Amino acid sequence: MFFHRGVKHSKAPSFAIRTSRFIDREFQLKYTTVVLTAALIGILITIFPVYFFLTENYRIFVDLAYEQAPQILDYLERERSWVTMVLISGSVGTLCFFWYLGLKLTSRIVGPIQILKNHIRGLSRGQWHQPPIKIRADDEFHDLIDSYNYFYDSFRVNLMRDLELLQSLSIDPQNRDAWLAWKELVEEKATQLNMLHLLPDSSSISPLSASTPSERLDQRHVS
Repeated sequence: MFFHRGVKHSKAPSFAIRTSRFIDREFQLKYTTVVLTAALIGILITIFPVYFFLTENYRIFVDLAYEQAPQILDYLERERSWVTMVLISGSVGTLCFFWYLGLKLTSRIVGPIQILKNHIRGLSRGQWHQPPIKIRADDEFHDLIDSYNYFYDSFRVNLMRDLELLQSLSIDPQNRDAWLAWKELVEEKATQLNMLHLLPDSSSISPLSASTPSERLDQRHVS
């Protein structure tokens, strides 16, 4: 065997190289805004009736306090301020929670898709030495990523077998056309797999055979 058939990878996991909370800013902001809008509508539907009845009850208690116990007016005003503060703080906290939740959920969805897209883009450029995709345990689409990794590793093993078969061929360096065709195939697959140590040595071609057929014909005409 010219190399080990197993697929070894030493690069960091795909999810470990993320440099920003936003993986796909447009997608994440779009759907996080949808979640935030829904949460805001729910808060407004809840807060308005509560605040309305709170204000009405406060007026009733104030009127009774003026007539029966004026000393509790300060207490009522303090209670009203506290309830108002709790409602505002709860609303703001709820919006912040849904903002964080929206970013978190969209990150779990768009993260694997973005990583998969980048991996496929690399394959389209002939980069078959990439490591398989790894995503976080709480990301979505694990079945999709596992199926893709199975396809990728299988295809990569086939490339390695093809390269091994090409390496096993015995090509006469004096037959320049055949040797160059073989060399081009080996170089292409070795470069794709990042196995540059398997590149053939061009020094094995003799100076005469290194010329093109037209050059050899010109040399015969000159002689």
